[in-house]
Amino acid sequence: MLLCSTAAHAQEEAKTVRHKTLKAWQEQRLHTDYTGWKRALPSYFKAQYAGGMGIASVGIGWDYGRSNQFETDFHFGFLPRRYSDRNHAVFTLKQNWMPWNIRCTDWLGIEPFSCGLYLTTITGPRAIYWRSEPSKYGGPYYRFATRVRAYLYAGQRATWYVQRPDATFKQVTLYYELSVKELDAIAKFSNKDLSLSDIFYFSVGVKLGFEL
Repeated sequence: MLLCSTAAHAQEEAKTVRHKTLKAWQEQRLHTDYTGWKRALPSYFKAQYAGGMGIASVGIGWDYGRSNQFETDFHFGFLPRRYSDRNHAVFTLKQNWMPWNIRCTDWLGIEPFSCGLYLTTITGPRAIYWRSEPSKYGGPYYRFATRVRAYLYAGQRATWYVQRPDATFKQVTLYYELSVKELDAIAKFSNKDLSLSDIFYFSVGVKLGFEL
């Protein structure tokens, strides 16, 4: 009887430990003591290469939701003259959704699917980039703004959870995305000669998450 009782107690303790460990892993994605006025402060920094947001861009953002599955980013990008008529600044507002977070170990997690949309606006002369068509065209001709572009994307992420308590960044996430611009998607339907490689943009980036 005593042996059975000891075995049952050991099983209960092991179950409790597993529950606490799982809860700790889930809470790695949450911000502890991140309430009140702190919610207005950015919770991460991002740097991205390509993606229609300039040849390179940097940004800040906020994550939220029950398990921080939503993000809102603001990026500042740079498009050099070698890729355009002149140097341009590109501003981006981006909304992200990561429905699943899978913890592989206590230091590694993956998000097998991420998706979202973003809007970009570019600096430049109004004769080339406009929000509403100039009157010189004599009425609605182009019917779209050349200064603002909309993109849809999908991608994947991998996150390294930093174990050092004194580390500035608690999470380091590497990600890639495949995005498509709305005008390119429309053109694909009317021009069958366009291949998928002509309309999709590939980008890579890093996200550095921190606790306040």
